[in-house]
Amino acid sequence: MPKRLLKVIGLDYTLVSFAFSFLALVLYTWIEQFAYLVLALMFAAWILFKHLRGRLTKEYMFFYFAITLVFAVFSVLLLCLANGRIDKARMALWFIPLYPFTPILWINIFGEAYEEIFPAILAVLLTIDITSAVLLKGKSVIVVCLVCAALANVYNLLYIPPLNDVLRESDVKRGHGFAYMHGWSSTDFTGFHVYDGEKLAELGHEPNLVIDDPDDMPVLDGAEACYPLYCAAAKAVYKNIAVIESPYADSDENGLKVTFTNTVNGYKRLINGEADIIFGARPSKSQQEDAASIGQTIDCTVIGKEAFVIFVEEDNPVSNLTIDQLKDIYSGKITNWKELGGKNEEIVAFQRPENSGSQVMMEYFMGNTELKEPVRYEMALSMSGIVDNVSEYTNYPGAIGYSFRYFIEELHSESGLKILSINGVSPAIENIESGEYPLCADLVCAKLESNNKPYVQKMIDFMLSDDGRELIKQTGYAPAN
Repeated sequence: MPKRLLKVIGLDYTLVSFAFSFLALVLYTWIEQFAYLVLALMFAAWILFKHLRGRLTKEYMFFYFAITLVFAVFSVLLLCLANGRIDKARMALWFIPLYPFTPILWINIFGEAYEEIFPAILAVLLTIDITSAVLLKGKSVIVVCLVCAALANVYNLLYIPPLNDVLRESDVKRGHGFAYMHGWSSTDFTGFHVYDGEKLAELGHEPNLVIDDPDDMPVLDGAEACYPLYCAAAKAVYKNIAVIESPYADSDENGLKVTFTNTVNGYKRLINGEADIIFGARPSKSQQEDAASIGQTIDCTVIGKEAFVIFVEEDNPVSNLTIDQLKDIYSGKITNWKELGGKNEEIVAFQRPENSGSQVMMEYFMGNTELKEPVRYEMALSMSGIVDNVSEYTNYPGAIGYSFRYFIEELHSESGLKILSINGVSPAIENIESGEYPLCADLVCAKLESNNKPYVQKMIDFMLSDDGRELIKQTGYAPAN
């Protein structure tokens, strides 16, 4: 290999690329996506500088042209294998030749904008190619580069999943960045709000508790899977709640008395005094410690039972797991489905973020058995994310995940999933009510022990009454015994 080519690889492709990419990383904190444009302009200026110094050669141009073609072909092949999901594990191979552009990868990893990595680097390489070709009058290179750019854009439109229309609006950064309720929810709750509650459970008669004054109405929050339950309770008990909440249908605040911020943030709001009652799983140890750190205690009342379910993609031949097998999977002891009578396929065991309701339940289930550290692509941030990742088995062969039965079967029904039996028992409602299903979870109303607002305890007592039990049962949970 000629020394001058080694110099191009060592200086231009490695050192200059890293330096310019690092500057783009610094600029990204101020100008975000415009940093990519500045990066491309820096490379164009560098090529012009080499040309003015008489150091731009056709050999240099063809070197970068070859790099661009290899990158584009290799990337498209891998993206096709990963069905457009750049954060897939096999995409780690794709990062190997990109070490000079490591700061660009940092930008996208920190911002979780994985879909931007491919077009960003390709745009930089095409900028170098076209600038060199224009200065050296390489017309054929320009034509091929423009064709590559056009094909890349067509690919992006067809293969990289477009964002939900809701996320294209100016409110994309509201809430948690999800698709619904201005970013607060990963699930479409249309029909489950108190102001459009045609899907909510109803009593059909005057409830045994009615709260007339909005000032007396406890502020409710909770788990995503519990939102339809406490909305039904509020609609039954809180007088004119549909009118009270209707202005918040288009508000960032997401509610006045009936709010939804999910389990993690709901418990934070409870501890901070912003919410009165949380509906969902029991608080985690760290959430209890957070309350204790400010002299508070979280008081939980069991109002129902729910099944903690384990699911796989529908073509997985495994239909049942024992408790020990499940623990072995999530501790990392069993790593291949063939050990369980399935395919010779790696087990991709998804987990949820710390303090989310389903993660707290999994930690409780594991007991003294330590959960394995999940690799990044095994961490699903939203409840629907873990469902989607497992059901999209072309993306994640061998996937397994966990959630709550009501969320899977009622709120976020997804084709391509199969719920497993545990110890030979399915999570049917009768098995939950009888306690035969071994992974039953308590559904609780949680409040601060110090919260003495008169209607807070009355609301919890309502959930334990016949009317409350009826709403719990209609919604799809098993009432507490």
